[in-house]
Amino acid sequence: MVARLRQEGVLPSDAEKLFEVTPRPARARPIVRRMMPAKPPPVDDRLNMRPCTILELDATRCHWPLGDVEKVASEYCGGVAVSGRRYCAHHWVRARGNRG
Repeated sequence: MVARLRQEGVLPSDAEKLFEVTPRPARARPIVRRMMPAKPPPVDDRLNMRPCTILELDATRCHWPLGDVEKVASEYCGGVAVSGRRYCAHHWVRARGNRG
């Protein structure tokens, strides 16, 4: 753009600067601190558990898998299942995500 203005004679060819540019000082952004909810205490999965294998599971025992999430379960909670449910009371709450 400067070259075009010089060619058209609007801007003198020997002029380096016609004005000073003073940048605005950067405005400080307000610091926003958010309160994160406290992490819930770790759940003790050993509550009323009687670890068992898949062969020992029946309708009265909790089917909550134990061990690493990415591996095939080889042991299950085995605690007393809530009537009509596959899990004990403790694992039923965890499975429902505290929705009841």
